[in-house]
Amino acid sequence: MNNIKTVLEIDSQSLQTTPYDYYFENTENVIPKPDVVKTFYNPDSQSDLLHWLTRLDNSKFSVNIQFNKKLSPLNDRFKNQSIIISSRSIFHIPWEWFAKNLEKNNQIIIDHTYECDGLWSFSRVLNYLKQKEVLPNKNLFVLLGSKFIDSSISDKLKQTYGCTFIDVNFFRLYEAWWQSGELYGPARNNPLKAPYNFDKAQLEFEKTKNLLSLNRFCKIHRLGITEFLKKNKFLENSFVSARWGETTEEFKINYKLFLKDHNAGAKWFKNDCKNFGIDSSYVKKSLESYPLLLDEPLKDIYQTDRYNKIDWYTQSFYSLITETVYNDYLPSHTGIHNVDIGRNKIIFITEKTYKAIYCGHPFLIMGQPYILKTLKDMDFETYENLFDETYDNIENDKLRFEKVCENILNFDNPKHYNKLTKDKILHNRNLMLDSKYVVKQQIELFTRLGWR
Repeated sequence: MNNIKTVLEIDSQSLQTTPYDYYFENTENVIPKPDVVKTFYNPDSQSDLLHWLTRLDNSKFSVNIQFNKKLSPLNDRFKNQSIIISSRSIFHIPWEWFAKNLEKNNQIIIDHTYECDGLWSFSRVLNYLKQKEVLPNKNLFVLLGSKFIDSSISDKLKQTYGCTFIDVNFFRLYEAWWQSGELYGPARNNPLKAPYNFDKAQLEFEKTKNLLSLNRFCKIHRLGITEFLKKNKFLENSFVSARWGETTEEFKINYKLFLKDHNAGAKWFKNDCKNFGIDSSYVKKSLESYPLLLDEPLKDIYQTDRYNKIDWYTQSFYSLITETVYNDYLPSHTGIHNVDIGRNKIIFITEKTYKAIYCGHPFLIMGQPYILKTLKDMDFETYENLFDETYDNIENDKLRFEKVCENILNFDNPKHYNKLTKDKILHNRNLMLDSKYVVKQQIELFTRLGWR
């Protein structure tokens, strides 16, 4: 019989809705401010790792995890327990709570795995705890949903903040469950997505379209690539969506963030805008031609990033993936600004890439450098037989973008996959669904947490 490990989770209903001001002292020029953080607060939020772990078949593991969600930050009667907190909640928990629980030898785990969404400045909390001499402490852990290039990164982060960081590579594990339902329960019955039923025979279909590129929120590299596709007349012979636009409800939230990114940081893009047919002095004009939709309804889909149609994959030759992060992951997505580990040392690979792998598609990735290397390190195949993959080694954002564009223009667009391409597709898909790999990763996580 498996060992039983009980993990306590903060009851989000017990949290105050207003973040604690002291986490934001002397940081007026750094977003998000307390009023912004309040908009991210979700009283029904839970640990995303919990959301995933509770769907695992625990009979495959040496540790059976059980969760108790009745913990309140006002409750300090526990000792020698493991407590998990969603990163969306940490600004709403007083620093004294951290101090009391660490003093009682409780293990505190901040779950920052799922796209680090909502609160990407959690380092504020860690810095404040260090200021109050709560840190360093061996019992505080932060889970990042990403992949470290090497183990030295964990050491540098620990030295800076005084707690342990663990790279979970969350989406590699989560998507195997989400897309297939073959490993961890009834995912195919989930109403948030249209199931994708892969059939090996579809690899023999004649391709009538060039590429597939699915884009939800507007980001610099996504606007650039869709404008490039428009200018070079790829839209007529490809499946391309770009769900932002004046009439798109979700874009109203996205729009100000996009303009901030454009005006503040993307010099590589502004200097090359005219190559994409964009007037850099009036980017808004370029945005007025959106959204670009396939046949998916805007209002009827809740989890739009999981929406799939089989025809998109059977009729097109490859996926042009515009990953969540294009520039350096560490400062842009985690909020870690005061530690120097070098650029492009944390790689963030999301459902966008793993969805193409699951659906049996070759891929070209508009994202961080070294994504392909990271995939190869996980034993996935990439498609150097189809593309010039030297773009993966280019750290300069502008030059990497241009090299991906060259690949698009130079692609020969055959009508059928050859044997090598089909072998790569099947290898990747089988590896994605390999429960042995998932179990291995899960046991490694449990070991690093000291749960086994």
